Amino acid sequence: MLPCYWLYREVAKWMLAERQKAGDTNTVTHQYHEWIDMYCSEEYAEAVDEMLALADELAQEADQRTRVKMAGVFERGFQLEWMFWESAYQMGQWEI
Repeated sequence: MLPCYWLYREVAKWMLAERQKAGDTNTVTHQYHEWIDMYCSEEYAEAVDEMLALADELAQEADQRTRVKMAGVFERGFQLEWMFWESAYQMGQWEI
């Protein structure tokens, strides 16, 4: 789940910067304003930072084999997040 939380924060920060560059100060008019505001909030940032710190702490305490597994799980999670965003960007249809 860590890639999801971390990526959402980074995407929201980028979207907020783009919104501000465009001069959109009336956040209510932006179609994603609630999403951006939620994932740019201090509370969310603190939660992500806590998760990152916990992952770092657990990795430091783990043996090499466990760290390799942790890295693999993180990489797979990031790949799945990328696939999700790519699917949305391409307006993909899921056969469910």
